[in-house]
Amino acid sequence: MKLFLFIFSWIFFIGISAQPNLVKNGNFESFLACPLIPTYGSCAVDSNMNVNNWFQLGVTFSYAGYFNKCANLYPLISGNGAIEKSGMPKNDFGNQEARSGNGYVGLRLTSYHVRNNNMTDFPGYYNGYLGNELKSNCIKRLNYSAQSFFAACGLENYLNTNKALFTDPEIEGYYTTSNIGILLANSIPNLKNDRRVEMSVQINNPPNKNLGDTINWMEVSGTFEAIGSEKFLFIGNFSDSGDIRFYNSYSYTEPMSRRWVIYCDYFIDDVSLIPQNTTHYYDSILCSNAPLQLGAVAQADSFEWHDGNKTDKLRHFTKPGLVWVKSWLYGGTVYMWDSINLINQPINTGLPKDTFFCFNQP
Repeated sequence: MKLFLFIFSWIFFIGISAQPNLVKNGNFESFLACPLIPTYGSCAVDSNMNVNNWFQLGVTFSYAGYFNKCANLYPLISGNGAIEKSGMPKNDFGNQEARSGNGYVGLRLTSYHVRNNNMTDFPGYYNGYLGNELKSNCIKRLNYSAQSFFAACGLENYLNTNKALFTDPEIEGYYTTSNIGILLANSIPNLKNDRRVEMSVQINNPPNKNLGDTINWMEVSGTFEAIGSEKFLFIGNFSDSGDIRFYNSYSYTEPMSRRWVIYCDYFIDDVSLIPQNTTHYYDSILCSNAPLQLGAVAQADSFEWHDGNKTDKLRHFTKPGLVWVKSWLYGGTVYMWDSINLINQPINTGLPKDTFFCFNQP
């Protein structure tokens, strides 16, 4: 009896296979070089992110950068006398432990310029995005779960402790927002005139859910059915300018109208896109026993039909009944189960039976 239990447990264990994460370097642990100097006054390191497999999409006033524990040994003094660090968990822009591992990315999601700041910038919105080319394209009609974790940078602490660096401490304010989404696209999108990506987004944070926590990681996630050409994943603010919501998460005493520039900066960690087991069911009507061609998923590693056939990816059916095919994908870790009920439906035209009639007979 003990031997039987041991064998059963061993077989069950090796039968479990984790579903793959299609995001490259989703936990931000792989980097080109240890980040040493962060960008002054922002949550980002620099425009060159320095982290493998990720790239920045945005405009001049939106930054993305990298923070890692390896930089803890290198506190640097900038020209204005402030000690700047891009380490982890403690840096000039927050005190945030990584959700996993030793590193995470900082992203300026949105900056809103109320008016010209010493004539160096212009009023309006500037959005920043993180991009990642997936390990493989999504598969048509398969469901996917997208997930990312965010923590507000807490930059008000930086502003309060370094007021001497600002000629007017009211010109910059750090707010939080609810406008964060995850986009899957077949190519790298272009920024529109209002400096944002204008595409239909698969995953959006609820509009009333303020992502204002500077201590705990906050999740943005959801599922969607792929159209089959998704190749890139992007994180950012995809909302129309009029729909962007700012939250005063740092208890400012000054109203927003007194701020010249408003920032929404976040740390990001543990991004994933994981395929899910998917089942589809359809009815179809066969007319006059016309053959219906059905096929397993083109990218399937293996498949099996309802009658045990495992060799013919394409088949033709003429008889009514339930037909199904199960396709295993991503090395057998995920399946798509398609079934269809074929119905032989006679056609009633409403015409009478054949008959004869004589000339001039009504």
